[in-house]
Amino acid sequence: MHQYEHVLNGYSGTFDNSLLEYIRQSPAIKYVERNHIYTTATTQYNSTWGLARISRRKKIADIINLKFEHESRGGNGITVYVVDTGINTNHIDFEGRASWGTNVIINEGSIDGNGHGTHVAGTIGSKTYGVAKKAKLVAVKVLNTQGQGDVAGVLKGLDYVVKANLIEQNHAVISGRAPQRMMAFPELLQLMVLLLLLLLGIQIKMLVITLNVFS
Repeated sequence: MHQYEHVLNGYSGTFDNSLLEYIRQSPAIKYVERNHIYTTATTQYNSTWGLARISRRKKIADIINLKFEHESRGGNGITVYVVDTGINTNHIDFEGRASWGTNVIINEGSIDGNGHGTHVAGTIGSKTYGVAKKAKLVAVKVLNTQGQGDVAGVLKGLDYVVKANLIEQNHAVISGRAPQRMMAFPELLQLMVLLLLLLLGIQIKMLVITLNVFS
């Protein structure tokens, strides 16, 4: 436990849930924040241009000797659900961190016959091309080998993600209706909006890959 007097007025320590709640309710406490671990940065040499670019603010001058400067523990403790065509979980670049969550496509097995989902997962967390190289990756297959799927299937995939996380966060609650501007959309899309709001409510960040076509 540490007490601080100069950089700020406060203290740190390890507390159980009841004591933590008591501290939060105290009028003398402005905020409570979880402790974080910092590690030294590491460098991936001969990286892709994209990785090199996101690790610096200024434009890259040397496009030959590209390097990705990042935290060595990046993604550690994070689980990413890839709602797509599946993931080739056996790919060596995933280092055993990729697994199957669910497959809602009838008559197709738990494989990525298209490659799009594996590509997305690789950009997220593969050893060579990933941004968060220590993240766990979970395949949620809602698109078939042709890269096609429907709203009902996507809803089922998102429903799985919510259920998987409500097991650990059963206090999460969502209420109310979809935003008024969504009322003009079909009912299934309104349900999707509610699911997305629920995901946000249990601290799950949603990343939507662009250039997907809806018809």
